[in-house]
Formats: sequence, structure tokens, C-alpha cells
Amino acid sequence: MDAAVAPRNARNDLVARALLVACALLPALFAAAHASGVADAAHDEGVVRVVGLGFTGALRALDAVVAAPMMLVPVGTRALRAAFASSLLAGVAGALAFRMARALLATCAPETRLGLMLAAVASTAATLSVAFQIEAVSVGGAMLGVVLALAPLDTALADGRVDPARFPRLALFVALALSYEPLVGFGAVGSLVAYSILTRRPHIVELRAVALPSIAGLALGLAPFALALARRALVGGEILAVGPFAAWSGERGASPLAATKGAVLGLLLGELGVVVLALALLSGVVAALVPRARAGVLAVATLVFTAFAASAFGAPLGPSRFGAPVLAGLTAVAVLAAVGMQSLVRAIATTRVPFAQASATMVVLLLVAIPLRAADDSALRLAQRPTDAAALWDEVAYGAIPTRAVVFVHSPLVMTRLQASRASGAFRDDLEALPTFDLGGPGALRELAHEPLLTSFLRDMALTSVPEEFSLATVAATRPLAMTYDPKWDRALARHLVPAGLFANYETEPRASSDRRIALDAFAASHERLAAVIAKAATPAKPFASDQELERVTAHLLRARLVGLAASHDRELLPRAAEDIRPFAADDPIATEVLRRAAVSKGAVDVKDLIP
Repeated sequence: MDAAVAPRNARNDLVARALLVACALLPALFAAAHASGVADAAHDEGVVRVVGLGFTGALRALDAVVAAPMMLVPVGTRALRAAFASSLLAGVAGALAFRMARALLATCAPETRLGLMLAAVASTAATLSVAFQIEAVSVGGAMLGVVLALAPLDTALADGRVDPARFPRLALFVALALSYEPLVGFGAVGSLVAYSILTRRPHIVELRAVALPSIAGLALGLAPFALALARRALVGGEILAVGPFAAWSGERGASPLAATKGAVLGLLLGELGVVVLALALLSGVVAALVPRARAGVLAVATLVFTAFAASAFGAPLGPSRFGAPVLAGLTAVAVLAAVGMQSLVRAIATTRVPFAQASATMVVLLLVAIPLRAADDSALRLAQRPTDAAALWDEVAYGAIPTRAVVFVHSPLVMTRLQASRASGAFRDDLEALPTFDLGGPGALRELAHEPLLTSFLRDMALTSVPEEFSLATVAATRPLAMTYDPKWDRALARHLVPAGLFANYETEPRASSDRRIALDAFAASHERLAAVIAKAATPAKPFASDQELERVTAHLLRARLVGLAASHDRELLPRAAEDIRPFAADDPIATEVLRRAAVSKGAVDVKDLIP
């Protein structure tokens, strides 16, 4: 019997290796094929962190480290190379999901080639889903977080228990997960704890032997967080006005700030379908009947529960961004579904009816349709992305700004977009950006070092938070200024502004309303192009046609323009400026309020409380 079993095991191992490679290559190649040379605005923070090596918080610093080798590949833009790094990580996550499913299935029943095929179906069903692929094609996506959430449990499942010999490696993985994102570390720790509850506990002697290496692993895993803080202090670079724990629950893009009730369940149903969820629930029945499977099923199920918990703490659930804990939970559901698939297939194969084995094989082939459907949905969704939207926005926003201008930025939202443009090479080298909301930060101090004429402006802001006309005119006489109007500023400054692209040029002398009308006429063609590409109307066939992040930042800048026109008493231009906002923010409350105040008052429109 041993002579017969050995060749079968060897064949199974060969099939397992081939399927492991397939589970890694399919999501990686699928994502790489849909990667774009221009990063989408939903991942602006990732672009700044990975491509521009800027500080967006000490979390997720590992993204830049992992993407660094890809930046040396002479292919496409830097954003494209960084996106390839996310694609490779998607392949690693696919391989981990296959290994986890294979190990879990082996605890339920003897390994067969059909069982290996089911593990591959489960892996690809998750990694080819829309949510997974959106992050896999993006710069600084959530793929590294997914890998770090799965790696500790994969190590434990491969050993059949939480082996003390693996404690240093597990400590390293858990610490890396915690330093990447707290919720990712929470999922990694929770799954290991759940697995260890139902497995043999290590002896105290075994723990003592690995104590020091485990502590070293923890320290090494937390090093990226410390190094990110040190780099901010010593090197500087592009820095957003954020603290070390910024976006601790995940970077959002335009995803909602809070998950609605049942949002995670809706995501799982939309990405995996009712059949996969039903098969995942069936794994609980299998675990109740097969004692050897209970520890693994409980541990993988814990990853699912952490996805629900992470969403309650603010992990994004789409449509722009998906948090790493949520994607890890989605993968865990697919792994659990593999147990249900295997039990279903084995029940059919062992039924005493003709062609039972052939019927079981046909069921496996039917289940292959699940990842195929996921791939089809992902291809459709990724094809709908307005990949040229960010490039067009950069052209319209900066194209009309004069050479060597200093751009005053009043909002962190706009500053993030500008820094992402600079990191990807779209922000013109001759322009400088001054964050007026953080004049004490390193970004503003760096601009002051480049342009000493800004000293008087900074002095005014430090004393009264309002610049003098003389201070701005002194700079504008030597070097162009571009900005949007800040309602807290004196109304007289608004008359110096003339629209240029999405910003406005500050002229040394006040300008007439006719100058602003001519500028709006010149902007009309660019506005139409932006609305056509960024603010496409969503349809049932193309529900994701618009770019919500660029819609938001465009509406913000146009809203500031409207407030500036109201402050400069250009009443006849207000309806036109309000209409420009409509494609990007229908029924905008500030636009409505400006028009209402203009209609009920005869004098100047009060805009002090209207913050764009």
C-alpha cells in the first residue's frame, strides 16, 4: 500500500506546486495588465509615500520599501512601476490564500487533486474580485497589508500548530503588521490566538528557548515605524500636515467615513456571491463534525470577524478604497468556502449512484465559474476607470499658472493632490506650493528658504492670520502668485484675483469684473473637458464612470472661486460660477447659499462664514 500511496502523494505535490504558481500568477498578471502609468486620485497618499517618498504618517512606511526594487525597472512611469509592486503583492496574497486553503482542507479529509483544485478556486475567487483588484492595480494599495494579515496564520496552518520554533518568525510578521496598520495587526494577532486555543500549548522550556529571538523579531518588525519618524525629522521631503498615526484605520479616498449597517456583508455578497457565503457557513458544520479541522476553521473565521470589526473602526469599504483587513476577511471567507466545497464534492463522489465520481468532477468545473465571473466583473470595473482623468486634471489645474509662480494652498485636500502630482511628475518643476494651513511646518519653511520675499506674508499670518495687500503685492511684483480666495481674508484681496485654470492669479493691482469674465470665458473649454472625463454620469452599465476624488477636489477649488467672486462683488458672474460647480457637486450647499445671499442683499455678499 505504501508503494501505491507514495506516487500518488508525489503527483499531488506536483499538482499543488503548479496550482500554487497559478494562484500567484493569475492575480498578479491580471492586475499588471490593468495598471496605469497615471495614478488615480483615490491613492494620492500612496503616490506621495511610494513615488515621492514623502511623509503621510509613520504607518504603511513599508510600502515604499517593497516598491523600491520596482522603481529600478526601466519600464513606464514611476507610478506604473509602483503599481507593478502592488500587482506582485497581489500574487503573494494569492499564493498565501492557496496555501491556507490547502492546509485547512488537509485537516478535513485526505488530500486529493480535486481538493487542490478547490483550494485554487477559493484563492482566485478572492484575488480576482473587484475590491481586491482595485487595490492591486494602485500605487500604495492595500496589498501589503493583506499579505501581512495572512502570513502569520499561513505559517501556523502549515505547521499544524503554533510551533515555538516559528515564534521569532511569527513575532516578526505580527510586528510588521502592527507597524503597517493597527487593524491589520489586530487581525493577525486575533487569528493566531484563535488557532492556539484549540492546538497544543508549548511547554515553558520551549518558550524560554525562543524568547530572545522572538523579542528581536518584534523589535525588527516595529523598526519601519521608528525609521519613518526618524526620516521625517532628519530628511524632510514632501510632508503632509499629519501626525504619525494619520489614517490609522486606512486611507480612504472618497470612500464613506463610516460603514453602514450590513456594509461588510453587502461587500462579501457583491464580491463573492451567495453560493460562496453559503459554502463558507457550511465549513462551520464540517468543523463541528471533524475535530482536527476546528482550530483552523476558528482561526480563519476570526479573520472574517476582524473585517467586520475593522469596518466599525473606519476601515474603508469602497468604492474608491478598500482596507487591508477587509480584503483579508474577504480572502478568509473564500478559504472557508473551500472547506464547504470539498465537503460537497466528497458527498457527491461517495454517493452510491452511477457516475458519482464524474458528477463530483463536474461540480468542481462548475465551481471554477466563480473566479471566472470575478475576473469578468473586475475587467469590466477596471475598464471603466477614467485612467486619463488625473492627467487631464493636472493639465487644467496648472497649465494656466504663470511660470515660476508660488501657489498658495489653503486646504490639506488640495495639498495632497498637488503633492501627488509632484511625485508623479505632473506638477511643473518651476512652480512652488506653499501650504498656508501649516505655515510652521517644514513645507512652508522650505518655501521661505527658496523665496525670501515671502517673509512679510508669513509675518502677517503669524500676527493677524490675514495678509496685507502690500505683502502680497511685494511678492507678486517679483514672482507670480497663484491661489484661491480664503474667506477669512480681507475682501479687498479678492479684487486682485483673476481665474487661471482651477486657481487664480494674484495681480499687483485690483482688476475689474471684465477681467474675471474674460478669464472665465477662457476656462469654459477646459471646464467642459473636465466635466466630460471626471464627472461622467453613472449608468447601470457603468456605475463607476466618475472619478469621485477628482470631483471632490475640483468642486472644492471651484467653490473657493465662487466665494472669491462674491467677495469681489462680481454679482453678474455668480450664477455662472455656481453652474461650473454643478457637474462636480450637484446641489452644492455653499453655491446655493451664495446665490441666496446675493439675491436677498443689495450690497456686498457676506462670505466670512462660507468655508469651501
